[in-house]
Amino acid sequence: MRNLPGTFILFLGSLSALLGQTTILPEVLDLSQTTEKPYSYNGYLGVGSTNGFASGSASMVENGVIVTAAHVIFDDVNLVWEPSNAISYYPQRHTPNGSPVLTGSFKPEAFSRWTSYATRVENDPSGIGLSSPDTFNIDFAAGYISPFIKLASLRSFPEVHVDAEETVSILRDNREKMIVGYPADTDFIPESNIGLMHRTEPGDYFSFWSGLESRPDDTWRDSENFWVATYGFENVNTHSGNSGGPIYVRDDENAWVVAGVVVGSVGSTGVLIRGIDENAWQWIEESIVARGTSDLRRVTNLTAEQTSSTTILLQWEDNSEGETGYKIYRLDGGFWEAIATVPADREAYGDVNIIPGQVYRYKVQTIGTGSALTPKSKPVTVVTTGRSTVAATHFDQPWLGFVTEGDSNWFVDDGNRLRAGKVRSLGQSSLRLDIIGPGTLDFSWSVSSEVNQEYNTPGPTFGEIYDAVYLHLNGNPVMEGQTPVFLSGFIGPTARQMVLPAGAHTIEWIYEKDPYSTEGEDTAFLDSLLWTPDPANPYPVQGGFAMEDPGWHSSTWFGPYVATGTPWVSHSELGWLYLRPGNGEDLYFHSILPELGDLYTNSAVFPYVYHINRGVWLFYFESSGDFGERLWFYDQELSIPVRVN
Repeated sequence: MRNLPGTFILFLGSLSALLGQTTILPEVLDLSQTTEKPYSYNGYLGVGSTNGFASGSASMVENGVIVTAAHVIFDDVNLVWEPSNAISYYPQRHTPNGSPVLTGSFKPEAFSRWTSYATRVENDPSGIGLSSPDTFNIDFAAGYISPFIKLASLRSFPEVHVDAEETVSILRDNREKMIVGYPADTDFIPESNIGLMHRTEPGDYFSFWSGLESRPDDTWRDSENFWVATYGFENVNTHSGNSGGPIYVRDDENAWVVAGVVVGSVGSTGVLIRGIDENAWQWIEESIVARGTSDLRRVTNLTAEQTSSTTILLQWEDNSEGETGYKIYRLDGGFWEAIATVPADREAYGDVNIIPGQVYRYKVQTIGTGSALTPKSKPVTVVTTGRSTVAATHFDQPWLGFVTEGDSNWFVDDGNRLRAGKVRSLGQSSLRLDIIGPGTLDFSWSVSSEVNQEYNTPGPTFGEIYDAVYLHLNGNPVMEGQTPVFLSGFIGPTARQMVLPAGAHTIEWIYEKDPYSTEGEDTAFLDSLLWTPDPANPYPVQGGFAMEDPGWHSSTWFGPYVATGTPWVSHSELGWLYLRPGNGEDLYFHSILPELGDLYTNSAVFPYVYHINRGVWLFYFESSGDFGERLWFYDQELSIPVRVN
């Protein structure tokens, strides 16, 4: 296992000393544990070449397909790839060096990897044989064992987690992690333990991401434009010889998934992991296809479309033969949950009973016989039309038009608090209120999150905001001087007032995470909210807001209308109306249709409207009208339905 050179080591090392944390070191497994999941997926990689004998670790991720670090199978003295016949894979090895290996060994047929790895090593600014962050980023390989060799003792394999969005991986998340492999450094490991399977104690290891540490924030890509998927873990080390060893992470269903491989060390107190993203997955998939013993393939071309007010239709491409079905996942409260399983050869699923104005995210996973699984598909996202009723109902103002956006929905928790949905590193959860002024918005907000204690102290993190909730107005951050308005840390309900002039406005509360730690409840709250129209000049329609289409206004209760000539408006169902001045709650309006004339309604009684000239109530059959034509009402006085125009 190689060391990361330069300032990166100094940076992480100084942090370790600052935090006073103890480094987690590998511990030997009992022989009985090596046949249990996830340890049973792991093996020892022996590499013999003209440059001597080297060793590393590898993980079985599919029947006969293994993953490791590229430098384990690369001769960095002669700058050539090791021949396959010089490499041996020992599954579930747990015998000391020099003792008979009970599990036997297999010769990989071939490896798939970035061919440019050799060039990067040769041109590495740290010197030949060393690795800069740029070289580490393609330090990944997948190989396959001959399809004629049956691995009857290895019948199940871990799901591979693929970061499909070029975002910070679950390696960053606050969840349990563990590294398994075969360390071989006698400076740290007794010689009698060389050749025995080790693990690091499961825990939430703190991770840095070299996409931020080693390059400008606006690139996050290496010299070949690959997404930087390399992660440094401080205060955990597995020592030399463990290169290629897998890191397992608990997924949202509490199962271990392999999310990356060990590619280097960070000084003596850390380890470097190359995460598995789409770029790395291609080599695994290439090996699966080359071995040819599995026809189970990952779903591709997943799409999602809202087909009605209550349904989202998912469609995908079936690439498998012999699958037993497909599992449908939906992001719920920040966690991926299986919501349905459909039969084999199915390429569609309808999610019914969806809610307006919400974010819905989906993945689909192919299921095979036994416990065979492919990685989940790339996710798709749909924001449903309409306005979310969750926040409006919670604040007892059902006429307000909210939309939740970002990676996760705001929701009412068990403590009856409206809170931002759970998000991963670099993610956000946004709640947006659209409203037409003039009026006053009073609200109280709070946060429980990671905070930069040195925010106001001169130093390396001066002025940096960690996890925080921000306030935006009309698409821009609300500023106080040169600083955006935000809450970060452990801050209880804090009152704030916004006086909005006439016109359309959007107010957003955005909880946003940086790529590092998680503290507290890791969320923001909107504790109270009250919109009060300006009593001197209120907008006639209570809770009215501007739609995306220019010139259109709407409300959650009165529906959409063209408002370019206000107070004259063209309602999409009721036709031409004149909106009379009011108090911001009661709506008095005039219809050009002689059968209707002067009318009254409000958000609490609509679709009932009061016919002022006749002094009777009419019940409007919503969706019956089309810009003033073919309107149907139920006349309360005559007790009959009546068509107008």
